[in-house]
Amino acid sequence: FRAATTMMATTYADRPLDSDDDDTAELENQIYGGYGEKEKLVAKVRSYEKHFDASRVHTKAKKYKEQRDKSRIETRRLMEDKHAQKLRNNKNAKRLKKQNETVKSRLAEARNLETVRLIRHNDTREELRHSRENERVAKRTIEKQERLIRELCLSMGGKKLDWPTEIVIPDGINESQVPADFWCPKSREIMRQPAIVTTSAITYDRAEIVGFYHYKVNSGEQPTDPMTRNRFTLADLIPNRLLHDRIQQWIQDRPNP
Repeated sequence: FRAATTMMATTYADRPLDSDDDDTAELENQIYGGYGEKEKLVAKVRSYEKHFDASRVHTKAKKYKEQRDKSRIETRRLMEDKHAQKLRNNKNAKRLKKQNETVKSRLAEARNLETVRLIRHNDTREELRHSRENERVAKRTIEKQERLIRELCLSMGGKKLDWPTEIVIPDGINESQVPADFWCPKSREIMRQPAIVTTSAITYDRAEIVGFYHYKVNSGEQPTDPMTRNRFTLADLIPNRLLHDRIQQWIQDRPNP
């Protein structure tokens, strides 16, 4: 009944009350229950409509609020996820930074070790080079001395060597005062007649080196220099006059005991 009344009221709500149509007036009279009731019914219908609209608006507001709350929850969740991802990224960045620093420190340490090794290697090579250079210089010096001695011997070829007389060594000489080059390297005594072996440029006492030569020959061996192992013959011996004069002068200048 309420639905039918609402429909009829809606249908005839806009018609004027002073209509000439008797049927219409009669129908309105039947529906509204008399004149003056139409406005009341229309107001009531419109109040129903307003209530319905308010309910619909309330429903929409409720849905909007639910959607808004859901959106806020989703936004908060996204922000939390973003913050958690940021924390993870920061943690990963710190870990990567630490790893990079560790790698850099290890590389720096390795470079330092390599640098130290190269420096030591270069120092070793430099020392070896200096050592070899010193050996070459010493070898050239010895070869030069030997060449000079051989040239001296060749210039005296065929001539009989004039050996100086043997030095008389007095008794009671303090051995600690004797110069080192006065001692024969083989007999460990003061040389009386210094003789140079031209193949090695070393000076021995003539009697000692000649006796050593004959000992080797009698033993069936090839005579060699006692110090350098170079082969020599008696023809390779020449007098060391400079050392002979020094020894003789030293003995003459020494005070009498």
